[in-house]
Amino acid sequence: MMTSACFLSSPASPGQTGATTWRRSRTPARMSLPMSQRAANMQSFRAEEKLLFTPNVGAGRTDFEGESVSVVYAYPNEYAVGICSLGYQIVWATISDLPGVSVSRMFTNASEMLPSKIDLLGFSMSWELDFPGLFETLSVLNVPRRSSERSTEDPIVFGGGPVLTANAEPFADFFDVILVGDGEELLEEFISEWQKLKSLDISRTEALTRLAATVEGAYVPELYEVEYECADGPVKSVKPVSSEVPAVVKKRTFRSRTLAASTVITPISAWENIHMVEAVRSCPEMCRFCLASYSTLPFRSASIEEGLIPAIDRGLEVSTTCCR
Repeated sequence: MMTSACFLSSPASPGQTGATTWRRSRTPARMSLPMSQRAANMQSFRAEEKLLFTPNVGAGRTDFEGESVSVVYAYPNEYAVGICSLGYQIVWATISDLPGVSVSRMFTNASEMLPSKIDLLGFSMSWELDFPGLFETLSVLNVPRRSSERSTEDPIVFGGGPVLTANAEPFADFFDVILVGDGEELLEEFISEWQKLKSLDISRTEALTRLAATVEGAYVPELYEVEYECADGPVKSVKPVSSEVPAVVKKRTFRSRTLAASTVITPISAWENIHMVEAVRSCPEMCRFCLASYSTLPFRSASIEEGLIPAIDRGLEVSTTCCR
């Protein structure tokens, strides 16, 4: 989710270490933390969080009994980077509000308690350089890197975000499902459909085929044949290998009088104590170098009375200064 946003922030209180501590203890690149250390870090990070929504299930729960679908929602970078992503925050809050669904957050240096059996493993992909974090997370969870190597015992690996919406094909081998476009409505439809399929005695391929056939915006790479102009050239064509799936996967567009706003505020963030409010999505300037202008088309603005003012008022309730 690429956005233009207003930022409301509150300064750290006296003695508050927050992001300063994170910077000092930052894990060296390419070093994988053991899960015990990630869990300990997450417990500390959660203590600093101020949630601006009420989860249906509860963030970071320790009891997964009775839930029909277990989701691990990962950001392939450190907590302080991922938690200041407005897209990640909105998706986490959306999943947390779904009935019968448990969700655990996971970062490269922190993790909530994970279920013994993961049904859906999701990734929010904002930057191409985060992909080493994707591979590291798959390795830590013992999930095969390529979708073709996964079995019914492995979770369905799905991904979304500006990188995958803009150009999914370079990363298609590693995802079972890629959610194209805005996730507000798409994500709920995707998980709700999986809830239905989970109870059926069908193969993994059949389940993925039904997801692709019924959920608009769900791209299942293994169900499409990609032809290139040459070995290292551009894509020539993308054709479905089954008549059951759409020939063209349509990008989802969320249309509402309100857009996104922060669902959590924390000092342990690259942007400390920031409350974000999405003013517009896409951009009418259409600069050729700007990914946000094109990947999030069409241009939309939030209603001032119905969207922006209530969101800003909410931000002022939980922060003390406005960055101008």
